[in-house]
Amino acid sequence: MKRFLTVASAAIILAACSPQAYVMRLEMRCLSPSGLDLDNKSMAVVYLEDGSYRDSLFNNCFADGLAQGLEKEYFEGKRAVDIFSAYKGEGEDYTSKDTLQSLVMRLNKDVIFLVDTPEFSDPDALKSDCKAHVYVYDSMGALDVVKTATNVGNGTMKVTMSEEEGSMLGSDAQLLGLRMAKPFLNTWTPESHSVIYFDGMNEKWSKAVWLASEMEWEQAREIWMDLAQHKDPLYASCAQYDTALACYMMRQYDLALEWLDLSDKTQVISLSSGLRKRILEKKNK
Repeated sequence: MKRFLTVASAAIILAACSPQAYVMRLEMRCLSPSGLDLDNKSMAVVYLEDGSYRDSLFNNCFADGLAQGLEKEYFEGKRAVDIFSAYKGEGEDYTSKDTLQSLVMRLNKDVIFLVDTPEFSDPDALKSDCKAHVYVYDSMGALDVVKTATNVGNGTMKVTMSEEEGSMLGSDAQLLGLRMAKPFLNTWTPESHSVIYFDGMNEKWSKAVWLASEMEWEQAREIWMDLAQHKDPLYASCAQYDTALACYMMRQYDLALEWLDLSDKTQVISLSSGLRKRILEKKNK
């Protein structure tokens, strides 16, 4: 998630020792246009070869561009997406889930991007239109399907083959690979969330709010889980709500609902229904 520089605070109830709300305006990560959620998953790119020098050169560079695009989004630009080549077997169905699942097992990766051999409009010309196809399988995804170039967008561009080394083809193919990474990159949407605290009652409340403002949700949750044992139902319910919010931020939606259910059972907080709606929306995607 991304945090805006301006973070506002507002009171829920203007009474002594009443709960306060620290309002955080954030940008929340959403699913990529492909419908895949690839955050915190290991990935590999496998490109196919068929014995053709032009195809092998194109796919090698295309795979590198695709990997770079994924690494920039999901791994802070660090080299983390392994690239492999495989010979294209005759009659093999590379859109098959079984084929992609076997690569998941062999390479021990959560997500496999399979780059099929390119389609050149004129295989013998130095300049030619070229179409690339990518098949993607997310072994941890909610939908147990293979995403193909058909439903994430075809990549087509004009490439130039150098008479000697094919250097221009390589740069063109890498650029197309970068472009083809875009459908798999997450989008962002603004959200506002309220962290509840009690001003002046216990320094733990202030520390938890500070941790939340620094996006340290796991550490903040530990404090709120301790405060959730308070004998006063209002204090306990507010801490349980905050714990649910932390779970939501950490994308642990089932656990977030459990804590929100406990908060509602202890004492209903006015913010509960809004948080529940957001949890269910994310959980059911």
